[in-house]
Amino acid sequence: MGAVAKVPAGSTPSLGALAFAGALTVEAAQAGNVPAAIADYEGWLAKTLAVREPAFDGEHSKRVRNALKLIGMKIDPKMDMEQCATWLTAMTVALSNLPPLVIVEAAGAAIHIPMRFLNEVDQHVRTEAEKIQGRHRVALIRLRQMQAEIERASQPKLEGPPTEPKEYTLDEWRKIRAYRDGLGARLLDLALSGGRISQEDFDTINREWNEEKKDD
Repeated sequence: MGAVAKVPAGSTPSLGALAFAGALTVEAAQAGNVPAAIADYEGWLAKTLAVREPAFDGEHSKRVRNALKLIGMKIDPKMDMEQCATWLTAMTVALSNLPPLVIVEAAGAAIHIPMRFLNEVDQHVRTEAEKIQGRHRVALIRLRQMQAEIERASQPKLEGPPTEPKEYTLDEWRKIRAYRDGLGARLLDLALSGGRISQEDFDTINREWNEEKKDD
C-alpha cells in the first residue's frame, strides 16, 4: 500500500496507508472515499503474484526474484548462475499465492534470519508474510469500523417516547424484599429514595418481613 508520506493526500490509497499505520482519523475518512478504499484494499490483498503475472515475466516477478536472490546469495554465495536462476524460478512460483509486494517485504525481513539451507527460505518468508498480511487485515478492520462509524453519524437520530419505569405491585415488591444476602433490603431502600415505592408500602413490606422472621 506504500508509505503514508508517498501517497497523495485525500486519495483512496492514502486511507489504506493511514489505516495500516494506525493513523486513520474521522476527518481523513470523511475527506476521502472509505468504501472505495476498502474495495481497493481487498482487491490488492486478493491479487496474488500468480493472478497478476501468470507467466511470472513482469515487473512484480522481477522484484520478487531480486528480493529472494539476496537471501540465496547469503546462504550459498558459491551458487552458480544456472543453479541460482533455477532456484529463483522455483521459489517465485512457490510463493506466487501471495501478493507480490508482501513477498518482497517478507523477503526483506527474512534475510535477517539465520538460515543454513535454501530449503528453509520458503517457510521463513511465509512466516514473515503472515505477519505482514495480519497487519493489513487489521488495517481493513479499521477501515470498515470507520465506515460504520461514519454511516451511524449520518443517520438521523429518532427520538421515541420516553420510557417510563416499570410500576411494581405490592406482591412484586414483597418478592424483591425476599432476595437473599440483604440484596432485597438494599433494593427496597433504593426504590424508596428514588420514589419508586411509597413510604406506606415500604413500611408495610418491612413490617411483614420482620414478623415472618420472628415466626421463623
